[in-house]
Amino acid sequence: MSSLKNKIIRSGLNYKKEISILVIANVLLLLMIAAILYFYKIDVLIISTSVAFLVLFNFIYLSRYSSLIEKDKEENIKNFVSIFTFFRIYINNGYNVYTALKEIGAFANPYVMERLSELIHEIDNDKSVTPFIHFARSFDILIIEQLMINIYQMIDGGNNTSYLRQFELLFSKLSEESYEKEYTKKEKRLNTMTIFPLVASALLIVMICFGVVAIIGEMLNGI
Repeated sequence: MSSLKNKIIRSGLNYKKEISILVIANVLLLLMIAAILYFYKIDVLIISTSVAFLVLFNFIYLSRYSSLIEKDKEENIKNFVSIFTFFRIYINNGYNVYTALKEIGAFANPYVMERLSELIHEIDNDKSVTPFIHFARSFDILIIEQLMINIYQMIDGGNNTSYLRQFELLFSKLSEESYEKEYTKKEKRLNTMTIFPLVASALLIVMICFGVVAIIGEMLNGI
């Protein structure tokens, strides 16, 4: 599977639809550029600006898939933290690992629910640590893999306090990292928003300068 196709599918979008939109958009842009060049004189500035705009459009359109994948990954990690908060509650109230894993499925989003269903199915057929590692790698974070290995150890250890304590430590660390990442993300978003007025002001100044230059040019041509 090609890298682009894989990214589109992982971002939850339809591959054929996305490619069709991209092709149609490029054709329309090329027709628009051709019309501009037909009705106006062929100018190096117009051609270079048009090519730059076309390249920029394609870059922005295609790069958004990585952003969507990263956003989904972050949402799934947040959901993992949320549902395993309930897992901790179930374990502390005497539930065994298998039952607790089945119970938390009710609080999972579709992606995490599917991974949990796969985990439970694999546990039924494989009593080793492999199903837990397989589940953890769906989130691509080392600490989640460590946490799931710890949960596997809790199966044999039961209510062994050392395993429970290790689970609490790992889960607390994961929760803190998740909240810190979310806080940093919101802070960056706010900082970005404060830049917009400055960018708008700069663009306004540039437009005014171009306007003044154009007026001066017309006055000089009239002399």
